[in-house]
Amino acid sequence: MKNLHRKVGLMLISFILGGILGLTSVHAATSVVLTPTEEYTNTGNVHDILITEDSIWAATDGGLVAYDKTRLRETHRLTSKDGLFGNALRSLHAKSNTAITVGGDFGSANITFKADGKATVSDVERHHLTTFDPIVDFLTIEEQVYALHFQTGLVAMSGKRMELPVAHRLFWNTGAVNGGLVALGAADGTVVVYDVSRKMVAYTLQFVSPTIKLVPYKNGFIVATQTELYTVQNGIAHPLRLSAGNQSVAILATGLANVSADHVLLGTADGMLLRLKDGTVQREAQFAGERVTTIEPEGNQIWLGISQKGLVRYSLFDNTTVYLRNESEICSNHVTQSLYHGDTLVIRTFDSGVCYLSKQGWKQLQAGKSQYVHGLASDGKTLVVTDSDGITLYDEQLQPVEESRYIVGPMHWLSRSAALSAVSPKRGLFFIASPFGIAKLQRMNDRFKTTFWKKKRGIPGDITSLAADDSFLYIGTESRGVRVFSHKGKFITDYLDPTHLPEAWTMTLSTSEKGLFVGTCQEGVAEIDNNQKVTFYNAHTGLADNRIIAVATFYSGTFVGGLHGLSYIDGAGNSVHFEHMAAPDPRSASIYVHNQTMWYGTESGLISYRVSNN
Repeated sequence: MKNLHRKVGLMLISFILGGILGLTSVHAATSVVLTPTEEYTNTGNVHDILITEDSIWAATDGGLVAYDKTRLRETHRLTSKDGLFGNALRSLHAKSNTAITVGGDFGSANITFKADGKATVSDVERHHLTTFDPIVDFLTIEEQVYALHFQTGLVAMSGKRMELPVAHRLFWNTGAVNGGLVALGAADGTVVVYDVSRKMVAYTLQFVSPTIKLVPYKNGFIVATQTELYTVQNGIAHPLRLSAGNQSVAILATGLANVSADHVLLGTADGMLLRLKDGTVQREAQFAGERVTTIEPEGNQIWLGISQKGLVRYSLFDNTTVYLRNESEICSNHVTQSLYHGDTLVIRTFDSGVCYLSKQGWKQLQAGKSQYVHGLASDGKTLVVTDSDGITLYDEQLQPVEESRYIVGPMHWLSRSAALSAVSPKRGLFFIASPFGIAKLQRMNDRFKTTFWKKKRGIPGDITSLAADDSFLYIGTESRGVRVFSHKGKFITDYLDPTHLPEAWTMTLSTSEKGLFVGTCQEGVAEIDNNQKVTFYNAHTGLADNRIIAVATFYSGTFVGGLHGLSYIDGAGNSVHFEHMAAPDPRSASIYVHNQTMWYGTESGLISYRVSNN
């Protein structure tokens, strides 16, 4: 918004909304087209492992990845860009020697391996986004394959649901089959064991903490809960504990796998590999304190998922460990902000700090104060990173700069206290939010002069977001809408609920030549144009949903990211949802438009699109 007191003509450009992405609502006459170009994911969290003749397949938070068993090299990486329903995967099932089925948070698909070594995605089914119902496991019951859904329960791949006579609704985490018995473990600690031939519940057990994993054991099951490990035989549970000197300690098992009917491998939350054999638990290996997420034995080697480390091979022959994951992957799948610092793409993540894309792949930004970063801002010469411990500045080569040499003024404490959002409206100027006010950093030659605007000037204490244009700073809050200040710190106006906003809790802001866009927590988007005209957009007008995470303008249009995907508001005020587009995850986390490219950050990866108008 160039000037709140000046009328600016509106650029009205028509777009065809439709075409290659399959939009749910078509209101405008013409279209904006998104063509996927690059996708970056992290395969550090493995949820299931499947062994085929030549390969090891891993279902991860960043898609499906396969490695050659002999060379231990990556052979396949399949993501949403290749046709998957999303990258948050949980379970695998072998259909044949040349085909597998994959299930995840938002659907299922079949993967076929062809003679030329390529893998293709087919039979994609997407879940309805209003109900979170991931496929947590696949079970084979009387030669019929069932997908175990978190909410729906057992559903045959043919589509028929197995009805279980349980007393109340349960949320399922895991399942296992032992002969004619099917055991299902729930998030509230309930374990239901169903007798298939008699079509009745054989017995039900109630544990004090959520069930994490089940495997068959002898004539019953092993049950891993969040706090204990149990054997269950004939409906009676017995705790399994690990000897530690003169004491026994609880086993916090997070991964289980059968070697045989009475021989089980156990992975723990603190990185131990244990073996249950002949009724006793023995230590096998230790993996540097990292959580073991899943296990799959094969002869004299064991394949494991290690949290943040990805797929690992452990050799029983010589007790060696090989980590297979490519270290040049993006540092996290949950990308909460993207920007260019000069010619370098830099991203902020939810809990893994900041990383940047180099010619050698992704690299972690050199030691910030915290992995929980709140904001990034760049003017092309200086990069500002904010976190709960303060701010860190980086030069054009992304090398940290000592703040005591770089910042002049009375606000040295800002570099050692909490900092929130940051924005740079033009070269040499930054605004940084903190719980105590707004810091203005202005470059004077090669140093920054710091000015601090305190709360008594009207700076709110519940800041959620910042945006700025050439003249004004916009401050989003949790309870007071948006406050507007000049660059010199003069209060200009408030945008309040219900006059300007559908609710007071603002999540994200974006400025353009046309005006200001405000994304709210639960009530959609408000557009406030340069003439102070206000327009509301929500699910009823075509947005994916009302819970807005990110907004970013593109020429006369605006991209909107919510928890149900990406939407677009064109220059004429028409809004539509990009349904079934190639996206890592429908849960939006950030949007950044640079020239003709849009970077879309989600909870399961980062993807770029070439944006074009038809």
